[in-house]
Amino acid sequence: MVAAGPGRVSLETGAKMTMSVQTGDGVIYGQYDGNELRVNDVDHQMIKDEDVLLKFTGTDPKFDNVQCVKDHILVKLAPREDKTATGLIIVTSEDKEKRSQYGTVAMVGPGRQASSGPVIPLPVKVGDGVRFRESAGSDIKLDGVEYRVVRATEIICKWAP
Repeated sequence: MVAAGPGRVSLETGAKMTMSVQTGDGVIYGQYDGNELRVNDVDHQMIKDEDVLLKFTGTDPKFDNVQCVKDHILVKLAPREDKTATGLIIVTSEDKEKRSQYGTVAMVGPGRQASSGPVIPLPVKVGDGVRFRESAGSDIKLDGVEYRVVRATEIICKWAP
């Protein structure tokens, strides 16, 4: 990240909201987030703090150097099963095109900051199984493994490992 603003202030309470990233952090954001901006013949992407999914150190994001921000949760997607234990086919060609809707929590952010200032802890922890809507989150690959970054509010249910 080239530059970061001072952060925003809650319109409801006047409390200053903490910034989850700083100048120099690498960031991963959604495909359609932000606005393009050209400064001194260099292309930049202006994004809101809320649109940052993960931050990382170094030059390339890897599982060992990324961190979830705010209420984002990194979910390792479960492999798609196309047969039952007895060999019955349970997936049609249309199902193969659908995005996975469940997996295991691999990493969690610190939580969502309430408009009054305190951070609200997340309702899941690393190792929990979770299910979310098909349209939820953004798919990413780290170290060749498929993940989805979802917000805590997109989780439909959870279960213990």
